[in-house]
Amino acid sequence: MDFYNQRMTFKLKFSHGLIYLASLVYGVNCCLAPLALASAPPPDADTATPDSSATNQSAPAVVISAVNTGYHDENSPQNYDFFELTKLATGNLSLAGYKVIYTNSTGKLADSIVFTENDILVEDKVVFGYLNSPTFAGLPNSRYVYDFGSAGLASTAGMLQLFFNDQAVDEICWGKLNCQNSYPKFSTDKVDNRTLRRCTETECASKFVATSYFPTPTASAIIAAQTTPNEAEKNSCDGIQLTEVYSYYQSSSSEQFIELYNSTSTDVALASCHLRIKDKDYPLSNTLASDQYFAFSDPGLVLTKNPTSSLAIYLVDNDGTVVSSLVLPHGQKAGTSYAYITYDVEASKEVWRQTYQITPNAANQYQEYRTCPAGKIINPSTGNCVNNQTIDDVATVCPAGKYLNLLTGRCKNIVSTAPVACQTGYYRSILTGRCRKNPTTTTAASACPDGDERNPDTNRCRKVHAADTTAYPVKPITNSSYQNPKIFIAGAAIIVAIVAGVVYTVYQYRKELKEHIIRLCRRKKS
Repeated sequence: MDFYNQRMTFKLKFSHGLIYLASLVYGVNCCLAPLALASAPPPDADTATPDSSATNQSAPAVVISAVNTGYHDENSPQNYDFFELTKLATGNLSLAGYKVIYTNSTGKLADSIVFTENDILVEDKVVFGYLNSPTFAGLPNSRYVYDFGSAGLASTAGMLQLFFNDQAVDEICWGKLNCQNSYPKFSTDKVDNRTLRRCTETECASKFVATSYFPTPTASAIIAAQTTPNEAEKNSCDGIQLTEVYSYYQSSSSEQFIELYNSTSTDVALASCHLRIKDKDYPLSNTLASDQYFAFSDPGLVLTKNPTSSLAIYLVDNDGTVVSSLVLPHGQKAGTSYAYITYDVEASKEVWRQTYQITPNAANQYQEYRTCPAGKIINPSTGNCVNNQTIDDVATVCPAGKYLNLLTGRCKNIVSTAPVACQTGYYRSILTGRCRKNPTTTTAASACPDGDERNPDTNRCRKVHAADTTAYPVKPITNSSYQNPKIFIAGAAIIVAIVAGVVYTVYQYRKELKEHIIRLCRRKKS
């Protein structure tokens, strides 16, 4: 019994000791933690690496801050077609995991902008504008422009969504589309056009307010991730040029290609470049030797044969710099490529032409018309192939009375220009060129008997019709002839009828006439 009591006493004392020791450790930790935090140096946002901010990021730090579908004027229908992103965090921010998705007016996903780990947001805001907007056309970097639906943002209806790690974190919509932040459609009139801008005031009734906000685009808001000097030299593709695009294929889309040319004196690793078409990237590989051509084709590359609007194609460096670019215009013809032909020194611009001489992996050659098969030649007026009919293909000597028609290559009858003489008693009409019978000559007509006269049409004698003055004698004109009371009564009746019509009209439209007179008086007073 005593042994049992001693054992229980030991257990109680041991448990109490553990509790005391834990409390002591907790108290010491609470006291020393503030001192440790106070002595630790604060992090330097400027010296922090861009990747660290992105890797440790657990919540989105970017929002949609403004959007506008643009207004119409004499220059362009998409002036200031843009949207803006604002950074909520401090310091440099990696955009890895972020993407912007645009839904058009029909409710379909039109296109998107996908950011990579190389995209570092260094400014507080970044503005993206429509490719063909005059406001953003001069930006040197394609990362700041978009070509959503080949027409920019639709003013009638649309939606922009910001995704982070495939989860929607912000959105705005307008027109008939519904979302958490829904607003009316945009006005395309320059005077009434307003930008939907995120409201930072606490008293705002909604997240976005309509305001006259048109930010100035910048080309330095996003930079590429820092690399070592060796990597930077390796990733440079300066000197590579876009020289030819073949989109309107004859049989299969596999015939399409985009040609590059190395204008430098050294070999260039194409792995440092990629093609960008409608915000989609196509990576390149291999090495392009000096003064050589390379026609890029890929199953994933599907170009519109004849785009309804201009199609921009960019050659982009790994740091996001546009090395070369071209715009494939509307009006492409089947079996032609759009190629760089020469450089106009006087106009200081490149000369591009459609050519029927398609030259993948070779220097470009301009051919205005298609190549015709044997036996046919090109018709310059239509550009079509026609039968080749020359003088050598037909008889060069025609029989007597015929001549060679150079247009058809056939012998035609010779038409004599000397007219055949008409037979006796006929003459040739100057008007018709035909022989007409001579008119008969008549002798001097004898005098008609008394009471007759000669008819000039028939040359025959006819009775003279004397005037009968007995039935309708000629009456002299007198003053009394105009004093007929019937004439006076008729005239008076007409005047009375006219006056009555005028009075009736004035009575019927008395109100309208009164209002018109009042308006005239007011105008004179003013």
